[in-house]
Amino acid sequence: MNLLVSLEQHGPRHNITSVSYSSDPRATNTLDAILSNGQAFNTESRIIYLAMYVDDIISVLCEAYHQNKVYPLYVFITLGWYTDGWWDSSTVNCTRHQMEIALNRSLAITLDPQIKDTNMTTSSGLSFNQYRKLYLEGVSRMNLSDVYDGEPCFYVVWSYAIALNRTIRDLRADPAFKRLAAAASHLPPNSTFYMENFTYANDVILERMYQHLMNASFVGITGNISFNANGIRNAERIRIQQYRFNNSNQLHKFDIGYVVLDQNGQSVAFNFLPGESMETIWPDGVPHDGTLIKSTINIEPWVTAVMYILATLGIALAIICFIFMAVFRERKLIRLTSPNINYITCGGCMVLYTSIFFLAIQSTDETITTAICNVRIWLWAIGYSVAFGPVLGKMYRVYYVFNNPKPKRKRVVKDWMIVVLISVLAGIDVIILVIVTAVPELRTTAVFKQSTEYPQIVSGAFHDTTINCILICDSQKGYTIWHGVLFGYKGLIQVIAILLAFGTRKVKVKGLNDSKYIAAIIYVTSICLVVVIISFATLRDKVNTLAAIYSLGFWCAATIIPVAGLHTKGT
Repeated sequence: MNLLVSLEQHGPRHNITSVSYSSDPRATNTLDAILSNGQAFNTESRIIYLAMYVDDIISVLCEAYHQNKVYPLYVFITLGWYTDGWWDSSTVNCTRHQMEIALNRSLAITLDPQIKDTNMTTSSGLSFNQYRKLYLEGVSRMNLSDVYDGEPCFYVVWSYAIALNRTIRDLRADPAFKRLAAAASHLPPNSTFYMENFTYANDVILERMYQHLMNASFVGITGNISFNANGIRNAERIRIQQYRFNNSNQLHKFDIGYVVLDQNGQSVAFNFLPGESMETIWPDGVPHDGTLIKSTINIEPWVTAVMYILATLGIALAIICFIFMAVFRERKLIRLTSPNINYITCGGCMVLYTSIFFLAIQSTDETITTAICNVRIWLWAIGYSVAFGPVLGKMYRVYYVFNNPKPKRKRVVKDWMIVVLISVLAGIDVIILVIVTAVPELRTTAVFKQSTEYPQIVSGAFHDTTINCILICDSQKGYTIWHGVLFGYKGLIQVIAILLAFGTRKVKVKGLNDSKYIAAIIYVTSICLVVVIISFATLRDKVNTLAAIYSLGFWCAATIIPVAGLHTKGT
């Protein structure tokens, strides 16, 4: 039971899938239902541990035969305390030989008691041979099917008998314990508690019996009996047997080796018995564990190279514009375009270009990709606001001059006001991103997802399945929602800018000769932003396409700003 619980808790982390079923015929997940709908074999597991009773395991093996889930493609691990010939049953639609084909080369595991003297008298007063003789006589006399080795059941019952006997002794010797037991059974005051009064609702007796059971230590018919802290019998090794055909073409269990255990019951090493090896155990090849082969699809190198070249050229362009304005800042037309604001624009464009280096690259490591995902969001969000903020501020200044409802009031939009606007726009980005980063459920992480661009591949003699996966940026909750908030905020800025540009479309004052180019910047960047938003909503699982469109979208948005500005200065 502890093994099953451990598999259910830790199995998914190691690609181990457990399929449980109910013995209640009214349930929807009965064994028959699981076998009929193919659920028992619909995973990539090829080594299957069958922890079940004989009647159930026979049904599974018969279905495995009909689905050709047999060695060397599949192998089963069974409990080792079934007796020889247990698979011969008339309750399933399989012959004995078909069942043997399904079971061939499967393994059987059980604790190895290492009985050194089968004639030695044990704590029960019986030797192993005496017990075995009595057991077989009883099975024959009662006309029962001998499908289980009774030795494990015998030492378990004997362990409980010892615990029960010691609990009765405690009741006789400890009046205080007896009073507590009586109170736990809700007996009338001053009543005497006897074990005949015991029910499983009596926690006092249960706790004492459990203590005695865990402390039990005696010589049983299967060797020394004691239990570890997890309630599992202490043993020095696990016996490994294999079902295989002998020279007479009959299926039998053969001892092939054993697993050595440490004091904590953890496996230390596997040892072959003399004459056994990988070749004798797996003559047709070692069965694959069936774990999916995950191939991580990364961004194509040529996509990364092209985007890196464009980003480098863009940064160079922004630097040229910066130098141009610094050199000619005393020219009248340059002064009219607010060179200090243009410096901020160039800085924002360089940040936006830098984000392309993170948009067009991806690692196969989750930690590294998580860092890349977070850095790229901060860079493009803040870079976009810093680069586009001056454009919005300048357009508002032109709009304010020609649409001032009170023209007699000589108020102008000064450069420091535009700087404040840029700071506010970038500050909103920072607030959104800080909230997203601070809340664990919203925090961006890298997540593996099966690729829809590259289908899975089934190849090789063992039908190995290769799943092409991609690492995408995601979060536990609300990844699309908070991205929608971020994009919606950018879109709102674009809409305001478009309205301002439309309101100043007829302005033809020579002193404001960059107004029409600012309008062009607004229209082009709006188109780029729409393309980026659509690609985010529809192409998240297509790494190459998304990286190319994202990078090109921001590259075009970052490039149109200095290009149009440089054209204005040149004019």
